Amino acid sequence: MSRTPRHAAVRFWRDPDLPEVEVRRSSYNEETFRRHTHAAYSIGIMDGGAASFMLEGASHRAVAGQLVLIEPDRVHACNPDRDTFFAYRMFYVDPAWLAELAGQATGQAEGQAEGQAELATTAETPEHPGPGSAQDASGRHVEWTESGEQAELGASGPPGSCARPAPLPRFRAPVVDCAQSMAAWSALYEAVSRGGSMLEKQSLLVQAAELLLTRHCLPAPDAGPAANPTTPADALPPTRPAAT
Repeated sequence: MSRTPRHAAVRFWRDPDLPEVEVRRSSYNEETFRRHTHAAYSIGIMDGGAASFMLEGASHRAVAGQLVLIEPDRVHACNPDRDTFFAYRMFYVDPAWLAELAGQATGQAEGQAEGQAELATTAETPEHPGPGSAQDASGRHVEWTESGEQAELGASGPPGSCARPAPLPRFRAPVVDCAQSMAAWSALYEAVSRGGSMLEKQSLLVQAAELLLTRHCLPAPDAGPAANPTTPADALPPTRPAAT
């Protein structure tokens, strides 16, 4: 739950060109939010002041020039430090869209690795490939035995080969310092607020999201809750003073 502060400025953008994201700009000078959750990823740019917030029972602090990253359905409460004023821009990003983008990037990387491995295998044994499976020219799945014989597996491939939904990306840390990521999300905000073209806004969203995935998310196989991760190099130093 939350209450409306006496001195606040809040604006939302729901851009029809960007159904995957909602944009918000806010400024407060007193306690505003109690514990709550969002169904979307929350990507926040701290523009001014300082804020202390609770995330899954752990305390964190963010200051101007930093990014705040909160995963979907994580209980949190973010409020300005006492007797201070803080302003931020927030992006609420659709989890399914971000997971799909992460899955595409992972699939491309795996495809490149598999292609290189297949080329190497073909170069070594062009007439009798080793044990493995692939698709023939007609799209059927086939398997090679040690003797080089083929055994058709059928169109659906081996048992358990059904595609699974991509896991939701997990953040390395809830507060980070990254000038490049800050600039990417700021550029998206500017394009949305001034009514940029659809192509510009969609391109900027993908660029910002890809930076988020590559720099601030855990690798997919090791993904797990990140409420209190081991502090990486770009995480908030525990004793960093507030910006002036």
